[in-house]
Amino acid sequence: MSNDIFDLKKLKSAWDKGEGSMLMNWFADDFEQTEIDEDKRTKAEYAKMVEGGLSSGVKMEIYNLVPGQQMAAYSFTCHMPNGGIMVGNSILEIQGGKIVKETTVQARDK
Repeated sequence: MSNDIFDLKKLKSAWDKGEGSMLMNWFADDFEQTEIDEDKRTKAEYAKMVEGGLSSGVKMEIYNLVPGQQMAAYSFTCHMPNGGIMVGNSILEIQGGKIVKETTVQARDK
């Protein structure tokens, strides 16, 4: 991965493989994630959530890729180990090839 080129297909590949450490390479140190129905998360908090989910068997399906070098977006379906599903869309702000901000809207089944 180049330090200043963002490749959404490679980010998708990291999600597909469930490789949390590889995923975190795409995020800037000052990364901030906002889920519309949750509090904001720092990179460390986001990494903990991702690693916890992946290690418990959560699978992410990423699709509807909208690539870009300053902004990008994708849709996702999160398959929970208990059979639950969460769907959503994420908008990414990118600087220097790294994600600095992610805003996510999602819905979960009960």
